[in-house]
Amino acid sequence: MTKVTVWSEFRQERSDPEVGAVYPEGIHAAIAAGLRDAGFDVRTATLDEPEHGLTERVLAETDVLTWWGHAAHGDVDDAIVDRVQRRVLDGMGLIVLHSGHHSKIFRRLMGTTGDLKWREAGERERLWVVDRAHPIADGLGEAGQVSIIPPTTAVNTSGLVQLCRCTTNDPDGGGRVAIGENSVAQFILGFHGQAVGPFGAVLMAKYSGGVAVD
Repeated sequence: MTKVTVWSEFRQERSDPEVGAVYPEGIHAAIAAGLRDAGFDVRTATLDEPEHGLTERVLAETDVLTWWGHAAHGDVDDAIVDRVQRRVLDGMGLIVLHSGHHSKIFRRLMGTTGDLKWREAGERERLWVVDRAHPIADGLGEAGQVSIIPPTTAVNTSGLVQLCRCTTNDPDGGGRVAIGENSVAQFILGFHGQAVGPFGAVLMAKYSGGVAVD
């Protein structure tokens, strides 16, 4: 049986009555309950426990760790981040839930700032269903609706995808900045039958580092 550890800050539920009314026992408890109902062996851990509840023993006994954080990313001990990273590299699964994109462990493993952009303007959002056969689209949209986003295409091959001149958002607000050196090619190893969609390739992959090129 898969052993899952569900981690969360468990701060806002205790400090914000509105959040506490939704998750009186914490969001981790709600996630854990659903996983238990699905037949998983589940334990929970939270930020204010000793070692954030993520001791060497707990992680050694964990097949998959789910991580939820929002307002206290900076309070996570770097030593615990190192510990989780080692377990991930050793084979433990990690599922980072929104707003965990700013968590130390996510940023460490992804090598990015984790920054997102959005606006709250009371506007209507329109979504186009591009794959009506997907379960998440069940019951959405009308037949014959035209998509402005091209569908994803499966590529039945394998090999190296070469990336270079990559950029990201400057955390200091300076627009786009280069990732690494532009004279370095960065490679991602892709496997068979992966998806290539309108926003690039979606790969089960491992980052192999930089290789100097002319």
